[in-house]
Amino acid sequence: MGGEWGTYGLRLLLGTRLRVGARLLGLLRMRGAMDTVIPRKIAGELELPVTGKSVVLTAKGSMELDEYIGVLEVMGKRRAVPMLVSDEMDFALLGVTTLELLRLEVDPTTGKLKESVAFLL
Repeated sequence: MGGEWGTYGLRLLLGTRLRVGARLLGLLRMRGAMDTVIPRKIAGELELPVTGKSVVLTAKGSMELDEYIGVLEVMGKRRAVPMLVSDEMDFALLGVTTLELLRLEVDPTTGKLKESVAFLL
C-alpha cells in the first residue's frame, strides 16, 4: 500500500460540536490511505471522545487504533468525520474517505485538491 506523499497547502480544523476549542494543523495526503489519522496529542488537547477501536495495517504491521468522531474543515467544507488516533505519528494524515465526505478529490493532473460531486446512483 505504498504511495507517494503529497503535502497540501491546506489547514484542517479539528474539534467537536460539544467543544469550543479547535486546532489548526498541516496535513499530508498519501495515495492509498483510506482513513484520516491524527496524533494522540492533538486528540487529547481537543478532548475528542473515543467511539470505538479499529484494526489497521501499517508498514510496522497490524495495529489497533482508537476511533474518534470530530468536526473537520478543509477548503471551507466542514463535516463530522471518523478519525483514527495514533501514538506513533506526529502529523495528520488525510484519508480518502474524509475527502469523499467533504466532496473533495485530488486532481491527478495538478496534485491539488478540488471540489467533486456526490453520485447517488
